[in-house]
Amino acid sequence: FLAENQREHYIEKLRAKQYAKSLLNDLKKDTSMINKIIKQAKGGIRRSEKVLAYFSNKPIEQIKNFDLFVNEIDIYRPYTWNRTTLEQLKNTGSIRYFTNDSIISR
Repeated sequence: FLAENQREHYIEKLRAKQYAKSLLNDLKKDTSMINKIIKQAKGGIRRSEKVLAYFSNKPIEQIKNFDLFVNEIDIYRPYTWNRTTLEQLKNTGSIRYFTNDSIISR
């Protein structure tokens, strides 16, 4: 009984490490994507400021349709957060493998 109990705890620790690595990979992917989104948003802000400056200094009669196309602003691409590992942890009850209460409570 004791040997089986120790083996079970050992397996749970291994699974917790595997889940932790998987969560870390998910977070790395999300962080990379959010950095791309931030860069894209900053570029959009710069272009918006450029367009605003351009159009605010011209009378409406001097603005051509071509100017509207040249100064087009990028559209934000939505991103879906990677929740695969987190959902798997919750659905299987494997979140119990983590002993840090701050991880479990989130």
